[in-house]
Amino acid sequence: MNAIEEKCKAKGVRLTDQRKIIAQVMSDSKVKYGAKDHPDVDELHKRVSQVDNKISIATVYRTVKLFEESGILEKHDFKGGKARYEQSPDEHHDHLIDINSGEIIEFVDKHIEKLQIEVAKKLGYKEVSTGRMAINPVDYDDRLACQQTGFCFQGCKWGAKWSAAYTDIPRGEATGNLEVRENAQVARILHNDEGKVTGVEYFDKDGALQMQKARVVCVAGNSLESPRMLLNSASAMFPDGLANSSGMVGKNYMRHMTGSVYAAFDKPVRMWRGTTMAGIIQDEARHDPSRGFVGGYELETLGLGVPFMAAFLDPGAWGRSFTSAMDSYENMAGMWIVGEDMPQESNRVTLNNEVKDQWGLPVANVHFTDHPNDIAMRNHAYQQGKAVYEAVGATRTFPTPPYPSTHNLGTNRMSAKVQDGVVNKWGQSHDIDNLFISDGSQFTTGAAENPTLTIVSLAIRQADRIASEMSQKNL
Repeated sequence: MNAIEEKCKAKGVRLTDQRKIIAQVMSDSKVKYGAKDHPDVDELHKRVSQVDNKISIATVYRTVKLFEESGILEKHDFKGGKARYEQSPDEHHDHLIDINSGEIIEFVDKHIEKLQIEVAKKLGYKEVSTGRMAINPVDYDDRLACQQTGFCFQGCKWGAKWSAAYTDIPRGEATGNLEVRENAQVARILHNDEGKVTGVEYFDKDGALQMQKARVVCVAGNSLESPRMLLNSASAMFPDGLANSSGMVGKNYMRHMTGSVYAAFDKPVRMWRGTTMAGIIQDEARHDPSRGFVGGYELETLGLGVPFMAAFLDPGAWGRSFTSAMDSYENMAGMWIVGEDMPQESNRVTLNNEVKDQWGLPVANVHFTDHPNDIAMRNHAYQQGKAVYEAVGATRTFPTPPYPSTHNLGTNRMSAKVQDGVVNKWGQSHDIDNLFISDGSQFTTGAAENPTLTIVSLAIRQADRIASEMSQKNL
């Protein structure tokens, strides 16, 4: 067994017959061709074809990429347009490249090693990756792989980005057990004299008031509409709204500590190409009060289209400074700051009884004020974001104000004690056994991470719990 096969076995990488041949050829590379050998995919394919001419260059490319992602091969971009590969070394070394001949020389220099350590210390970032995204890197689940065409926020034309709208819901409808009623607005959740919810009243697409009975009601309007729905469902038995014996419905609204840093460079970047948020730095997500704040944040790459960019670069701005920034759009890169904002009871959703919507229901009042910790964290993130871009040659940086709303969280928080929140660990109302909250309003903290995958995980966990309790006649 060659060295690469041994690493594949250790890392659990499955080897087909063709992958074994590629692994063997790559493993023999430096023995056969010398220490200067760092083949690109084309060269590796030529060598593999001498062993098995049925192996396509696409197979070689996919295998090399798999080995790279598994930490078995190391990729080098030595200019010239082609990536070169070598086995991941046990010890770090550097390379000298003859730009005329392309000859590569490996070497280790103590002074350079010291300098690299100092540069790393200057910025201090090691936890850098693509992040966790519900986007197909390969064809999966009857959906195409990501085609890197951008505009992920606006919707994925390839279906590579997961969405309940075109994955789970159509499958649910196909079972015959799910009916989706579009363009409907819940007026209130109903309950009986025993305090159990019995269904909902809602306005249908034609504006007619309808009633739907239910054994269990799951509320999923997220952090604004869910508390509004509970508060609008007040009755003689529940004068302060449903599930609100603690008085916590609507309180502790969070939206993440956010901001952005953009940078202009002397050459085109074209940030609109590829996945909208394709990279993440997680080193700052740690809890380290020595920085002047508690909790942490992440720095995420962010490529916005022109209209979106114009709206958020400097909201409401115009004039020479703003237009000169937008003139640099093709040469710009973007970074979004996502951090843990402090839950505060004063940040809350209440009802505005003087302003009604088209169905005559009180609209939501939303109050939010930054905690001093949020401000300190954001200012630290601005400085670090600027430092990252300046370290790679930015000619100008643009810290931007936080978005007015991003990841809405809290307002129906989870708690072990009834007096501290609205729902238990299952998202089940403390007050009403057959009433559940199934969205991000359950969150007790936003943490330093985008919440979608956590919301979906909680929903799946909750669904299993409801099914179990219903089968046992507990609901």
